[in-house]
Amino acid sequence: MLTIAIIDRHPTARLDLSSILRQHFDDISLLLSRNGKTFHKTFPDAEPNLIILGFAHPRGASGRDALQQITLYQHPEKIIILDEDPHPEVIMFYLRANVKGYISKRKTTGEIVDCIKTALDGQMYIGLDTLELLIENFTVKIRGVGGDWGSTSSFD
Repeated sequence: MLTIAIIDRHPTARLDLSSILRQHFDDISLLLSRNGKTFHKTFPDAEPNLIILGFAHPRGASGRDALQQITLYQHPEKIIILDEDPHPEVIMFYLRANVKGYISKRKTTGEIVDCIKTALDGQMYIGLDTLELLIENFTVKIRGVGGDWGSTSSFD
């Protein structure tokens, strides 16, 4: 049986994602929780195949705070981040922490299901819009440090 934990501070988000998962996966067990500490208390012996961690950037919190909560109990390579408002710095933190997937909450149901299936197959998934955001941010930082990379210099 496939076991997926959904950890999100918004009850409606947890229920909506539960409904989507039940429609797309047979023989599935879902473990729903508001946060990592509650998850551990409610399901102390759980070993889900995947954890979907919803993140909404509450004031004063960082990606580091959210991931730190859950990594006390699970390996980051079992985690998909479902982010409400992606920021390049937070995305990079999660990717460096070796999460299995990163996707915006604004994506279609199909894209979110693709992310989950890809992660369950052991591969990393990053949404195209997230990659574009990272590339745009990386390009801006390079130009700010090393000049205009758009010039056409000859290397002959």
